[in-house]
Amino acid sequence: MPGLPSNADLDPVHDVATSSQSVVGLRRPSYPFSSTHNQKKIMRYLSFLPFAAFMLVSASQAATTEVCHTSSEKEIAGLFDRWNASLQTGDPEKIVVNYAKKSVLLATVSNKPRLTPDEKTDYFEHFVKGKPFGTIDSRNIELGCNIAIDAGLYTFRFADGTQVKARYTYTYKWNGKQWLITSHHSSKMPEPS
Repeated sequence: MPGLPSNADLDPVHDVATSSQSVVGLRRPSYPFSSTHNQKKIMRYLSFLPFAAFMLVSASQAATTEVCHTSSEKEIAGLFDRWNASLQTGDPEKIVVNYAKKSVLLATVSNKPRLTPDEKTDYFEHFVKGKPFGTIDSRNIELGCNIAIDAGLYTFRFADGTQVKARYTYTYKWNGKQWLITSHHSSKMPEPS
């Protein structure tokens, strides 16, 4: 339109242009979107944000992607057999090596959570005196990426002929070399059989 200044001719502090006129002498604040050129520039930068976000997420996922160890229910069931075999040695330290360094034992005949290797060793020093032998009565195994859960019912028979029926849950984590127990919860059956 003749007589109207272009956006490039406007001083953003002194002039305000509308579609039909130019008003001289009014002050207005300067905004980053005050010219078409700035708007295009900002829109160009904003158009890269989705790409940048995608790249950031992809890079963080690549850094945290873990390789899942292939397992089977049979392999996880065998971990109880490994634990039970170490129990038969009567050596608490051979039992405790089945547990991850950061793990918890909530034992059948103890009110105290056993968090450290020393606490677990202390528990098993007393438990193995009765020469327990465990058998699985029923179980359910769940498999995940480098984790597994074995939960069910088991019975411990002792050298003096007594037995204890209990519920159990073992959670396992693959440490890159072997499966280790991260939590072991065992509790006597609440109802008489």
